[in-house]
Amino acid sequence: MRAAAANKAKEKRAEMAAKKAKEKEDAKKLKGEAQQKAKEDAKKVLHEAQQQKKDAKKVLHEAKAAQQEKEDAKKVLHEAKQKAKEAAKKIEEANAATKGKEAKKGNKEKTSTAKATNAAKAKTGKAQAARLPTVTALEEEKLVRFKKPFFTNERSRSQVLCRTGFLGQGQSMTISYNKKTSQHKTMASAVEAVEVWLERERKRQKIA
Repeated sequence: MRAAAANKAKEKRAEMAAKKAKEKEDAKKLKGEAQQKAKEDAKKVLHEAQQQKKDAKKVLHEAKAAQQEKEDAKKVLHEAKQKAKEAAKKIEEANAATKGKEAKKGNKEKTSTAKATNAAKAKTGKAQAARLPTVTALEEEKLVRFKKPFFTNERSRSQVLCRTGFLGQGQSMTISYNKKTSQHKTMASAVEAVEVWLERERKRQKIA
């Protein structure tokens, strides 16, 4: 009886020891699984964190690249504006130079035209003066002087009266202007021709 009870007690203790050992083994196994899972989760979190870090670096790099592109675009725009200003300045200078050349050319043409006009007027004046009254030295001895050679502008009649200063036939003549039949279209043109005659006549008569 005692031996049976002792065996039974021994079996019970063995059973309990086996049970504890199994519980210990199960706990160890659970602990290992938990550690393994925790390690895997940690690795996963670390990998995700590293990936996020890489993504953040990529975004930062793209942002820097975009900023650089923006700065480059500003630089290109500034250079383009500067070139446009320089081109506009050159065009303005070229236009000014062209206008200057045209102005000089115009002045030369005006000067040439003025010279030609003056020469034509002088030629016309001399031609008109040649047709105005005059006297020879022999005729002067027969004529009576009453005045020095002169002319009178008769505006009311649109004519200039020329006199040699001697009395007698052929010692006066009129030049009309502003008329359809007049050779001179203006009073100034007629007076200019008469002045040429007057200077020549005074020299011929040796009158100062």
